[in-house]
Formats: sequence, C-alpha cells, structure tokens
Amino acid sequence: MLTEVGQRRLRAAAAAEQHVEEELFRSLDDSRRSLLTQLHALLRVDLTGGNEHCGSPTSLDRTAM
Repeated sequence: MLTEVGQRRLRAAAAAEQHVEEELFRSLDDSRRSLLTQLHALLRVDLTGGNEHCGSPTSLDRTAM
C-alpha cells in the first residue's frame, strides 16, 4: 500500500513517462505507434514472465495482442 505521497509520486512518474513517449514517438503514425506498443507489451511479458511487479502502471495498461 502506498502512502498519499507515494501515490502522488507514482502519478507524476506515469505522467512523465507518457510525456517522454509522446516526444520520442511523435513521428510515428497511429498504426506504427500501436504496433510498437504491442511489441513493447510482448517484450515486457516475455522478459518478466508476466510478473505485474515488473512494470509501471502505464506500461501495465497496455496489452500484448
């Protein structure tokens, strides 16, 4: 269980992660961005054995197709 401060920090980190991704991948169209997201999700699952403790809340919202 996270404290209120921990929850705020986690939300701020997730927002920062989203901002960085937007900047890094802004040149990709929606189709390519979707494909990249799916590949990242597959890689995360493969490398962690699907352990949910090995991903950020933002990355865990993405599913491997």
